[in-house]
This record gives sequence, C-alpha cells and structure tokens, in this order.
Amino acid sequence: IPHAAVHSLTRDPATGRVSGVRVIDQRTSEGRTYSGRIVFLNASTINTALILLNSADEANPRGLANSSDQVGRNMMDHAEGAAAWGTMAGSGLDDRYVWGNRPNGFYVPRYRNVTEDGEDFVRGYGFQGGATRMGWTGGKPGVGEGFKASNRTPGAWAFWIKAFGEVLPDPNNRVTISKTQEDRWGLPVARLEVRHGENEHRLMRQASKDALALAKAGGLTVTGSTEAASGDGPIALDPPGDAIHEMGSARMGRDPRTSVLDAYCRSHDVPNLFVSDGSAMASSACQNPSLTYMALSARAANHGADLLAAGAA
Repeated sequence: IPHAAVHSLTRDPATGRVSGVRVIDQRTSEGRTYSGRIVFLNASTINTALILLNSADEANPRGLANSSDQVGRNMMDHAEGAAAWGTMAGSGLDDRYVWGNRPNGFYVPRYRNVTEDGEDFVRGYGFQGGATRMGWTGGKPGVGEGFKASNRTPGAWAFWIKAFGEVLPDPNNRVTISKTQEDRWGLPVARLEVRHGENEHRLMRQASKDALALAKAGGLTVTGSTEAASGDGPIALDPPGDAIHEMGSARMGRDPRTSVLDAYCRSHDVPNLFVSDGSAMASSACQNPSLTYMALSARAANHGADLLAAGAA
C-alpha cells in the first residue's frame, strides 16, 4: 500500500495480541487502520524501534513488546575507519579495463580471534576492497575522436582495502522517541544516542596495521593509509551509521527479561508479532548482513505460517 506512513501497531486489550497497523496517508494526512491475524514489522532497525515505542498504551507504557526495556537499545553498525590504498604498476593488466568485467570487489574473511586468543579486543573484522583504472577520461570531458584518443592510454591500476569490524551490543546505544520534534505527518522523530566503544577502537587500531601490511604484501605502491595518518595514535573511526548496516534495536534471545524476540523472531510479549529485519540481531558480526536478514525472515515466515495452520496465531 503506497504512501502509507506507519504510525503504530494496534493491540487487542482482551487478548494482548497485536490486531493491526495504524497508518497515515502521506498525501491526505488521513488515518487508517489495517487488521490482521499476524503482523510482521520490518521497517528497518531505527523505524521498527520507533513504531514499537510509539505503540505504547496503558498496559504497555514503555512501548509494545517492551517488557524487557530492550526495544531501541543495543543499536549497532559496523565499525569502519581502517584502510589503505595505492597503485600497482607492471601487473600485466595494463591492457585491461574494469567496467562490466567483474561481478564484485574482493573480500578477506575475518581471521583475528578465530582459532586463538591473544588480542587486546574480542571478535574481529573482515576486509572489503576493489580496484579501478585511473585516468580513463584523459583528465578532461569531451566527445569525438580526440576524446577517444585520450582514453587509449589509461592510468595505473588503483586498489583500496577497508576493514569492517564487529560492534558489540551496548544497551546505552539506543534510539528513543523525540519529545519535542515531529515530522510533517505529526509522527515523533527518532532520537539516536550511539557511539563506538573501547573494543571497537582497539579492533580498528589493529585493522589499520593489518590493512597497510596487506597492501604492501599485495605489491601495491602505497599512496595512503590510516596507519600512516595516525602514527601510533588512535584511528579516527567513521561515525556509527556510516556503514548503513544498522541492527540490534529489538534483539532476539532466550530470556524474555533481556531480549525482545525469540529464535523465530517472534515477540516474547505479543505472540502474533514478528520482527525479522536487522532489529533482531544480537551482535553485528563483521559481514554485510542483508542475506542474514533474508534467512531470518524466511524462517520466521515459515514459523508464522505453521502457527496459522495450527490455529495458534
């Protein structure tokens, strides 16, 4: 249903179950409610928390599905900031071009704290990277034969490598409802209080050293790195949210006192409510998370369908 901004979820006070979704038409600002036997709330991490918090009622003053007080808490993104880049000459690839001839960049899986301990941090990081040719446009725009000729002598291959690190859950990193600001439809906006912790800073400190070492071992002429920029000092981490891998605001867990969802992404408090976007994550790992969200959603949907068939939802 297009142009529908979700305001909140509705709840049947007699059963304690969610009964539907209240929306506001973005064109007319009129309200409307859609009912259903099962509700999947998948508005992405920040807005999912916002909707649950905005669904507070007399029986749930802290928000729907929030008896644990964990809705909106434990916001995570991947830690970034450690990187190296450079050029490679004499690679034997000077007659190659890049566009349309590679499916993706390259990836170095996590190797720290996998088979042995010994670091001054827990968990780890992977590296993502890529390569391109420099100078394909000859340094100036144009059309015609002259422009084509300027592109027959491209520059060197340029490579980059960047770490993505695991972020640990912290209940103080959270999204709450603003008490003073609303959007154009009268919905309260999200207020974010999120910062990287000491473990993330230590993790990226080592990742910066490793990025430079990997670049040199790969034969690059290093033209820049966070390690060279920082010396022996701390790495300037990219701010939370920069990796756009937000997760964790309605985390799953076995204990309803410390988590929002069970192993099937089903609310501990509200038996016919599921949340299977990034909100469900209990920690961030260090990989791109979208395929994990898809797998969680498929399992949750199958479980919801089984409950419907059994008359339990």
